[in-house]
Formats: sequence, C-alpha cells, structure tokens
Amino acid sequence: MFAVARDYIWNRSDHFKRKEAFYQDERDVTNQIIIVTGANHGIGKQTALELAKRGAQVVMACRNLEKAEGAKEDILKEVPEGKLEIFKLDLGDGKSVREFSDIIHKKFPHIDVLINNAGIYIFDGKLVKTKDGFEQHMGTNHLNTFLLTLLLLDLLAKAKKSRVVNLSSTVFQVAQLDVNNLNLENGVPSKMVPYANSKLANVLFTRELARRLGPNSNITCYALFPGSVITERIEDQNIFMRLWLNSLKYLVMFDLEDGCLTTLHCTLSKKAEKETGKMYRLLDVWDVENKVNDQQAAELWEKSEELVGLKFKKP
Repeated sequence: MFAVARDYIWNRSDHFKRKEAFYQDERDVTNQIIIVTGANHGIGKQTALELAKRGAQVVMACRNLEKAEGAKEDILKEVPEGKLEIFKLDLGDGKSVREFSDIIHKKFPHIDVLINNAGIYIFDGKLVKTKDGFEQHMGTNHLNTFLLTLLLLDLLAKAKKSRVVNLSSTVFQVAQLDVNNLNLENGVPSKMVPYANSKLANVLFTRELARRLGPNSNITCYALFPGSVITERIEDQNIFMRLWLNSLKYLVMFDLEDGCLTTLHCTLSKKAEKETGKMYRLLDVWDVENKVNDQQAAELWEKSEELVGLKFKKP
C-alpha cells in the first residue's frame, strides 16, 4: 500500500501540467444526455455541475432523493439555465436498478454518456450484504453497476457516439479478487480488501466491455482513478481512518474541482474518443497492463452475468 501511495504522490504534479491542455481538448456536449450516478454529493455532484455548465442534459441518478434535490438547487444557483433531472437509483438493490432502467427507457430516446460514479467505501472489516445478498462493496460498486450498464447498452448504442465512464481507485492494486468468492463468504481478509476488490472489478469490467463491444463499436469505455479527493465522505469513516485522511487532506488530496477532472477528461476529451478499455489517472492514460489479467476479466464477466441474472447482448 505504501508503494501505491508513493507512486501516486510522485506523479501527482503531472495533473496540473496537463490541466490547461485538457481544456483545449473538450468536445461539445450541448444537449447531450449524460447520466451521473451518485450525483448528490462529492465528485458526482461536481461532475454534474461541470456538465451543466457545458449545456448537457444531466440525469442525476441518486439513492437519496432529498439530498439530490439539495444538490440540484446548489447547481442551479451557479448555473440557472442548467438542465437537470433527478431519478431514484439505489445500487445496493438490483430491483431499483431495473426500475431505473425502465424509467430511462421511457423517458429518453438514447444516452450519450453513462458515468458510473456512485460507490461506497467502508473500512470497518465487517461483512455486510446488500438486498441482493452481495457483499456490500462488490454489490454496489461492481455487480449492480455492471447490471445498470448492460441494461442501458441499447440506449447508448442509439447515440451517434457514446461513452461509459467507470470510476475506480488506485487501491485496485492491493485487491485479492477471487472470482469464485466475490461475496467473501469465508470472511473479510482485511479492512481494505472488499473495497479494493470492487475497484479491480471496475477496471476488469471496463476492459472486457470494450473487448466484447469490439473496435468498431460507437460505444467507448473508460475506467479511471480520480485522485485522492476531499469530500464529505471522509466523515463517514471510523475515527482512525478520519484522522489519517484528514492528515493527508491538504498535502496530497485534490479539491472537488480538480478531483472531477479525470472524469471530465474521459467524458469530454476528443483524444480519448479514439481510445477504449483503458485506465486513466491524472488526466492521462495509466498503463496497468502488468497489473490486470484479461483471463480474470473474462471470468469475472461470466460470474457477474450469473449473479445479476442478465446476459450481455451486443447492441
């Protein structure tokens, strides 16, 4: 874990070097339909704000509708002309995911970008299950995100060009992922492992989705690490994790404006349009070829289809 942190800190200055170049590489997303999951706080809220500024039609897919309404009000104060709609989505519940998909299919003729931003991280070492019986991190961060993406692929295919953007984390490098034990039935090996496993799953899912769609697909796929970002979620952690994160806050962590830039890069970059299935950090491609296994990606895909009860159909 120390090596992971050291590598990130060493390369962090590159983010600021690339920042201005990014602003020169943006494509126009005026009136594009962009779904942002978890848009009621943190990086998701900031992403929704930035996309609203650029004229996109932003779909805020959130579990807590009250908080989502508050976030929408905050965004509209900055962007009075912003086009934002809120819909209920609980990624801890497969039924909610399917209901959300049904609503989106009735409401919109296509989707231009799906940003799978929502996720949880709880480092208490407890084995907690979702409503579907999945380990909470794997269920929320990967399995139901996988389900959501498969359910919306037909709408993504109806856009001229579309993108799937999956938020991961640098901690995927310390995962202990066993495809045949995604729900950690034998217990939690360490406090970090459940979250790390789900974040590796995000990377593997992105690579395998790109492979299955093929090089000629109009849908391109991206996984990313946004950087260590200051959000209110720090206060959700136990006292020891809060102390550690707060000690790092002003040394190595980004504010929300910088923290959402790699998400925006994967959403807006003209250059990235020619890339698919890759991992990004600090506004650039991150070479993770020696850190991931394509066979494991294929096996995870098959297991994920089995667990969520939905097979991939190439649109």
